[in-house]
Amino acid sequence: MGQSCACLSCRLCRVAGKTLQATRGKPGLEDELGWRDKPGLEDEVTVRLAGNGISLRQLLDLYAELRACGKLSKGTKTWQFVRDFVIPETTAEACCFMESSLMRRRGGPTQPQKLNSHWWGADLCDTILSATQDASGLVPSDSEEQ
Repeated sequence: MGQSCACLSCRLCRVAGKTLQATRGKPGLEDELGWRDKPGLEDEVTVRLAGNGISLRQLLDLYAELRACGKLSKGTKTWQFVRDFVIPETTAEACCFMESSLMRRRGGPTQPQKLNSHWWGADLCDTILSATQDASGLVPSDSEEQ
């Protein structure tokens, strides 16, 4: 029998899988969990949050500014950026990052044109590079040749 992975994401997948199996075919689960207490709320929140994109220009300008003032280094992980910068910026205002006064001064949220997924364990610089390459249409082999 193979060794099972104990990382958090694998544990979450196992728990989610068991939850889905346990709840399959049970009518009214949403009501029991309180998910239907506020009709339409999920749609309202989804629509509001779906418009909270960040433009590539905003992202590059913010990164350059934070690097210049020493708040970020080349090896800063995405999770460190969230812990050390995003959470402190948004806690007092109780809002998402793009609705914070910091980002409103930079133009605020934009309607996203694309979704760029990212891993919180990656270097923030690499995440931004990936978004830049995606926006430019260049693939890594194209950009390496130039």
